[in-house]
Amino acid sequence: MAEKPTVPPIAPHHRVPLVHGLVGMVLFVGGGLLLVRAADALARGAWATPAILGAVHALTLGWLLTLVVGTLYQLGPVALQVTPRAPNMWPWLLPLHTVGVVIVTWGVSVGRHDVAAFGWLLLAISTSASAIVLLGPWRAPEKTRARMRLVTLGFLALGVTLLLAASRLLWGWQGFIPVISSLRLSHSAFGLVGFGTVIAWALGSHVLPMFLGTRAHTSPATRWIPGLLLGGATLLLPTLFSGLAALQAVAVMVMAAGQGLVVWQGLQWFRNRANRALDPALTAVAIAFVALLLATVLQLVLAVGALSGVLWLAHDVWSRAVTIWGVLFLAGWLAMLVAGVLLRVFVFLSWMVRAGPGARPAAHGPVRVSQFSRPSLAWLCVALFAVSLLLLCVTIAAGSTSGAQFAAGLYSTAAIVLLLHHTLALFAPPRDTVAALPLSSPPLAPSPH
Repeated sequence: MAEKPTVPPIAPHHRVPLVHGLVGMVLFVGGGLLLVRAADALARGAWATPAILGAVHALTLGWLLTLVVGTLYQLGPVALQVTPRAPNMWPWLLPLHTVGVVIVTWGVSVGRHDVAAFGWLLLAISTSASAIVLLGPWRAPEKTRARMRLVTLGFLALGVTLLLAASRLLWGWQGFIPVISSLRLSHSAFGLVGFGTVIAWALGSHVLPMFLGTRAHTSPATRWIPGLLLGGATLLLPTLFSGLAALQAVAVMVMAAGQGLVVWQGLQWFRNRANRALDPALTAVAIAFVALLLATVLQLVLAVGALSGVLWLAHDVWSRAVTIWGVLFLAGWLAMLVAGVLLRVFVFLSWMVRAGPGARPAAHGPVRVSQFSRPSLAWLCVALFAVSLLLLCVTIAAGSTSGAQFAAGLYSTAAIVLLLHHTLALFAPPRDTVAALPLSSPPLAPSPH
């Protein structure tokens, strides 16, 4: 009896981001469905309700954090040129992280802070362990040390975010009663700006010029980005106990300046790109930068309004504007940026695992990367994301519950289509015909910039 051919083992750094990607996309779908549940609160601009906060935590912890950790297993050796200390720990850390996300999301969405506190504990353990496994600026070579420091600072901002969330456990203990609005603002600033945008800049400045084939080098002005983002978030900490609306407004404007530099550099990358045609992945990235631009403008309007006191006179307008800002920043900028990058990276890693170097040869000859993509599904996903984001902003401004529910349904449908696209890339047979989705350079090759 003939012996069955053995399949060469898959490199762990290819398999790990794929598993994190699938888990993150399932949680992303959950976040989209929670947005549908929160449609009434969205339409009223009641952004601090349990339903909306549940969706927010599903998107931030379930989608963004899961993907960032998984991506670092791949980009660590490439972009940072460091090898994870204990790469085989991920089968323990990912389930711990996933259970923590589910518990936090459920606890927050039903108003059970005692349940959410247990989830925060699991997340703190898994995130700290992941940071120890993945990070360590002292181990990075000189040419990648600056980027490694940015990633480390991003994780430190995440640690502050978790501490601010855990401070609810100490509420009232020996007189510990911070200003709730300041606590929420600081928590959002360190989570979305300090962690999300700093990590997006640290890793995006490596992969995006490569995806675009851009001829533009990173401008020296962008060295101010991490200082402005993290400095603005840090300025909010003294307001936890005294309010200080003026200081809050200044901090928000400082962060907006850093976000503006990110948008400006993104515009330079797109203007000087060699790949003039935009595929679904690059289109999603472009939409993400547009969302960040709109969110930054609205952020400045809110800050100026807080300083002048004008918007405080119309609480309904203020709350709707804050809700629209959250949609643009989280569901638009951060979620779309990750989705766009994943449309390239996940397909490439699926090819590496199934048909790339070291994999079992295909029966009918070599298989190209583009045969693992589904262009029609990818374009449908991007179109649904773009339309749903626009409709969400319009319906929130108009106060339409049915409109917000429809828009949130489109957003969750886009997340489902994204999950389907990547599931087919990983498990379905490659397409017979190669679509014109050129990958002019290996998606995870070292960047010349």
